[in-house]
Amino acid sequence: PGQFSLGGGKIVETYDAMLELQKEGIVRSVGVSNFGVKHLEALEQYGRPAPAVNQFEVHPLMWEERKEVVQYCRDNKILVQAYGSVLSGHDDLMEKATSMVSTEGKTAAQVLLRWAIEQGFQVIPKSTHRDHQEENMDIFDFSLTPEEVESLNSYGGKLPDYWDPLSMPVDVGAVSAP
Repeated sequence: PGQFSLGGGKIVETYDAMLELQKEGIVRSVGVSNFGVKHLEALEQYGRPAPAVNQFEVHPLMWEERKEVVQYCRDNKILVQAYGSVLSGHDDLMEKATSMVSTEGKTAAQVLLRWAIEQGFQVIPKSTHRDHQEENMDIFDFSLTPEEVESLNSYGGKLPDYWDPLSMPVDVGAVSAP
């Protein structure tokens, strides 16, 4: 645990291959995963269009460290697709985060998913249990107050054995600048 290894990752070169698939009509849009600001800026510096989507882990526990990439995505009209929204496997952290709000009759997972929706993120909650799937969909009959959102945003903290893919070095591959 705690040991992660990433191979190559020539991002502009790989992105060009995805753009070619889009040009050929094989895919409608191109997205990226786990790109930080420096990765997105590399695409821009090499004259590539912004991706439609950037998928990365984001939830109140890491809001402070993700604010910059979220703002970059918003400024450049890149949809943020949040994974890890319900802190699966970290029940203690999940309960602590949601104890900061006063939403009655809602589970911790529902509050965290609602937080993500209210941030404008697309969420992809995962569950193999039908009751959890139904619970994950039951988040549109309540809202968080601005104070509750701020309370969750200021939660902060660290996940054990966490790696930060957004901080990985940028390797553009064998491409030239425009």
